[in-house]
Amino acid sequence: DSSQDSILDFLKDAEVVGLSYLTSQADFAYQLSSRIKNVFPNIILVHGGVHPTCMWEEVVNYADYCVLGEGEVTFSQLLNAIEERKEPNQINGLCFKKDGFIVKTDPRDFISDVDSIPFPARDLLSLKEYKAHSIHVTSGQAIGIMASRGCPFNCSFCASSNIWKQKVRFRTPENITKEIKEIIANHGINKFHFYDDNFLLNR
Repeated sequence: DSSQDSILDFLKDAEVVGLSYLTSQADFAYQLSSRIKNVFPNIILVHGGVHPTCMWEEVVNYADYCVLGEGEVTFSQLLNAIEERKEPNQINGLCFKKDGFIVKTDPRDFISDVDSIPFPARDLLSLKEYKAHSIHVTSGQAIGIMASRGCPFNCSFCASSNIWKQKVRFRTPENITKEIKEIIANHGINKFHFYDDNFLLNR
């Protein structure tokens, strides 16, 4: 598949590759992971996101490590462990195979102050690849933002409660508008998608 070929070309100098995906994208992620391992067997594959968090027993067959739930701290600690050649057994929020057995560490506590999370390093991305028409109906370039994490409800059709345990944490309006202003100033993009599970929960 041409899209996988272009991804493989991009990864030729990589040491660690992270994939985050939904269940609808899982088959592609599994196929891509198998191809990456066939072409670059020394690359360390880390999977995270909604599907790996909910289906870790399956996903661990395609990844060296699964980051479960909120990933900012877990992934950072895992990278440090890989760099220092340390066992990751003490890193919370992680799943991996060792000697043929699945190891699942203790769950990681949620980040209580979501304002403390740094803004994404968007300067490292080719933002022209992110088009709004592939997400919603507005044309042109857009950027995704999350103003909150979680939802208090437990709807049968939604995975939110599996990820966030029906707990909600809100960023402050000041923190959100600061990120928006930085995106406009640094990247010239003024269209935004709020990916919150329940954006209108807190007026």
